[in-house]
Amino acid sequence: MDKTFLVEWRKRIGDKAADQIVREASNAGTLMHTSVERHILGLERERKSNVIHKLAYDMAENIIKRGLVNVNEVWGIEVPLYFPGVYAGRTDLVGVYNGASAIMDHKNSKKIKKREWIDDYFCQGAAYALCHNEVYGTDIKQVVIFMASRDLDYKTFVLEGNEFHTYCDKWIAKLEQYFNNQ
Repeated sequence: MDKTFLVEWRKRIGDKAADQIVREASNAGTLMHTSVERHILGLERERKSNVIHKLAYDMAENIIKRGLVNVNEVWGIEVPLYFPGVYAGRTDLVGVYNGASAIMDHKNSKKIKKREWIDDYFCQGAAYALCHNEVYGTDIKQVVIFMASRDLDYKTFVLEGNEFHTYCDKWIAKLEQYFNNQ
C-alpha cells in the first residue's frame, strides 16, 4: 500500500501535530477496543470524564448497538491465530455474524473510510480466516469490519462470497512475494 500520503500529511501539519494526532487516535482506539471487549465479556464498562475516554466509550457504544447486535455467537475475543510455520496475528473477535461464521474486527477512524480504502483490513481478515480454518478445521468465509468514527458515525463492512476469495488470493500473493524476496 502506498503510504506517500502519510508522509505528505506529516510534512503539511508538522511532526509535533502529527505525533499528537497519532497518539490520541491510538489511545482512543485502545480504550474503544477495551470497552467493546468488556461488553462482550459481560463486564462493567467505565465511562470516565476525560474527553478521550468519553469518545472511546461512545465509539464503542456505536459498535455495540449497531454492529454486535448481529453477532449470534462468540467463539473467542482477542484470538491469537497462526498459519503453521508461515504467519501469525490476533483478531478482535471470532464467531457467527448474521448466521455465518466470521472473523470480526472493530476499527476506529477520524472519519468513516470508503470501502475501497480498507483493502488492508480485508486482506488481514482473510489471512485470519485462513489461519482459523487451517488450525481449527472451520470453514470461515466472511470478514466483518465494525468501524466507528470520532464524529460518532458508524459503518459495517462485510466481505463474503467471491470477494472474500479474491482477498484470500491477494493475501496469498503478498505472502508469495514476501517469501520470494527473502
